[in-house]
Amino acid sequence: MELDRLVQAIRDDNRAGATELTRRAADLMLREIGGDHLSPADFRKSLAALGKALMAAQPTMASIFNMVNSLLLSLKETELPPLKQISREVVADFLARLKSNSRALAHHAGAFIQEGYTVLTHSYSSSVAAALEVAHAEGKQFQLIVTESRPILEGRDLATRLTSKGLSVKLVADSTAFRYLPQAQVVFVGADSVASQGVINKVGTWGLALAAKELAIPFYVLATSEKVVPAEFPFALKEEPGNPKEVWDNPPAGLEVINLYYDLTPLKLVTAVVSEEGGRKPAEIIESAQGLAVSPDLI
Repeated sequence: MELDRLVQAIRDDNRAGATELTRRAADLMLREIGGDHLSPADFRKSLAALGKALMAAQPTMASIFNMVNSLLLSLKETELPPLKQISREVVADFLARLKSNSRALAHHAGAFIQEGYTVLTHSYSSSVAAALEVAHAEGKQFQLIVTESRPILEGRDLATRLTSKGLSVKLVADSTAFRYLPQAQVVFVGADSVASQGVINKVGTWGLALAAKELAIPFYVLATSEKVVPAEFPFALKEEPGNPKEVWDNPPAGLEVINLYYDLTPLKLVTAVVSEEGGRKPAEIIESAQGLAVSPDLI
């Protein structure tokens, strides 16, 4: 089935960021909205089933959950035509807000970079890239230290993007990030999810946050409100290890190779979460998550 194949493609994609994968998930929801349904109940059931499949495909990505959740919460009409029209509008509105909020975040985050700074970042984040590009476009002169982000080296993609824009970048191995960290005045990282339990991002983020705390270097997480998980959501970092061949394609017999992509950074290690509203203290994030509703279909 074509839809199953496309959901599987989202599941298998370990290079694209949360924003891109959310757009692709939204396209699949729109395709399902436009399909044939026998009744309003059948329509709700099919959207909930696809939504759960998309969430299961990328369980760490809060923006996919929030897109699906906002859609299911909107299904209050009892006739198919208005249900379908409202559903299309909800998905379109979510994507429009994601885009506008990402632009606002970039401008807010750029304000945390001062002339002559060195910024260290880990993995690939479109939010981080946009913020750095905004600061550069404003004429600020600063240096960048980018980790490779093994095993699939997303950091190289970020370094390539930024150098093409004329920024000054050093690419370093993940294990040497701690050696270069004292040169930085600020650390920027992205996020797949922000919850009261912490920030889910590429594995290695937690260690950088601990080191930055020890060195009193500000540690900023760049995430729009679409990345915040409601308190009622059954949150857990449940991750099946990725393809071990990404770490070692021909290991000796009897050797277990474990390839994890994500870790959980406690909010107490985060200086601020920078969103479309500017820099917010972790306590504010926790408070904002308390009031977010979750569709009964997803609990």
